Amino acid sequence: MITVALVSDPDALAWIDNTTTGVNTVLRFVERRLGPGDEVLITSHEYNACRNAVAAMAARVGATVRTAELPFPVVDASAISEAVLSKLSANTRLVVLDHVTSQSATVLPVEELVDQIEGAGIPTLVDGAHAPGMLELDLD
Repeated sequence: MITVALVSDPDALAWIDNTTTGVNTVLRFVERRLGPGDEVLITSHEYNACRNAVAAMAARVGATVRTAELPFPVVDASAISEAVLSKLSANTRLVVLDHVTSQSATVLPVEELVDQIEGAGIPTLVDGAHAPGMLELDLD
């Protein structure tokens, strides 16, 4: 319900049972565009259910999962950005990021990261389950 209060257009939302279902739905859609030699980038703080879903998808299509090792403890958000952006390659076809990591509650600089990643022509899937109600958001 909190999400509705943060979005000015409720018709832009799709209600799902839980975030893992949502991530899996997006991955099933994206996997049709992936094949051998393609890479999916996740972080070392990725929620385990989503990590497993990415691994299963990659296995089905012959893609590779790469992991950006996030620094911990985090001293500066730029270190997170550097860790993620340095792992992008010519074969990266999708980046999966948690907005707020489940394991450590680290807030990833998703706005900056998505701008740079998508600016390179790579789609980004953000698992934002922990962000509403915790962070000030503009979901539009």
